[in-house]
This record gives sequence, C-alpha cells and structure tokens, in this order.
Amino acid sequence: MPNCKVFRHWMSLKLDGLLDEDQERALQAHLATCAACRAEWEALQFVSRLLDEQPMVPAPPGFVAGVERRLAAQRAATRRGVLGAAALALGTLSLVTLALSSVAGFVFQLWPLLQQPSLWNSLQGWLTQATDVCLAIAQAMVLLLRSLYDAAGGPILLVYMLAVLLLTALWSRLVLRRVRAYQPVTR
Repeated sequence: MPNCKVFRHWMSLKLDGLLDEDQERALQAHLATCAACRAEWEALQFVSRLLDEQPMVPAPPGFVAGVERRLAAQRAATRRGVLGAAALALGTLSLVTLALSSVAGFVFQLWPLLQQPSLWNSLQGWLTQATDVCLAIAQAMVLLLRSLYDAAGGPILLVYMLAVLLLTALWSRLVLRRVRAYQPVTR
C-alpha cells in the first residue's frame, strides 16, 4: 500500500485527470481513512476551483514572438554546440591518430637500438646513479634540519616554520581577495 507521500502526488495527478481507475480507487480509499491527506485534498480542490473561476489573462503584445525568438536562438545555439562538440571530437580523434602513428614510427625506428643489451645496462646504471643522488640530497636535508634544530635548541627551525606559515597565509589572503574581486565580463 502506498504511503501518504505517494497519495499526495496522486492528488495532483487526479486534479490533472491523469490517474487510472485503480489509482483513483486507492486514493479515495486512503482519503476516507487519512484526515491529513483529506484536508490537503480539500485545500487542493479549493485552490483548483479558485483558479478555474478566474478569467484567462492574455499575453502582452509581442510576448509570444519574443518567446519564439528566444527558443529559435536556443535551438540554434544547441545545434552550434552539437556541431562544435562533433568537430572537437573529430579533431581530437585526428590528433590522437597522428600522435599514435608518430609514436609508432618513432618506436619502429628505435626498435633495433632498444634491443641492444648495452643500452639497458647503461640506463640501469643511470637510474642507479640518479637514485643515489636523490638519496644523498635527502640525507643532506635531514642533516641540515637536525643541525638547525640542535644548534639553537629548535627556535630557529620554529621561527622558520612560523615565517613560512605566515607567508603562506598572506599569499592565500591575497589570492582569495583577487578571486572575490574578479567580475566576469557579461555580454
């Protein structure tokens, strides 16, 4: 059995003449047992009668023509948007195809070179050296921070961190103020 929320929706459909016979019977049975829905149904019927009794006000002169013009402009914009999206998709597909063919040609040209074991050995050596350099830099940074902390008992590091925090806050405030002051150009 539907709940009151469903029956409230059905009340609106009933006023519009869109309920089937089974739904209408279920609505009538519910209204006979639910005082809250019955009060809402009577209020909806009252408002509907008030609106039906009022004369139809004609649209102002030029209103229909203005709406039709805006609808035509909106349809044209939609067509332009669809055509633009299709052109963008086709251009993207063309660029991807061109890029893939270029990469395939590049790999095809380099394939004999890539099969040389000496290339892989030298690449492995280079990666090992780069990793060693990165580790040495990280260790140097740790030693620098540790010596700054130990040399002055930590206040220098604390002052540095507070200065960085303050500069970050000032920068954020400046950026946010500019974002809030930004006024887009309207046409």
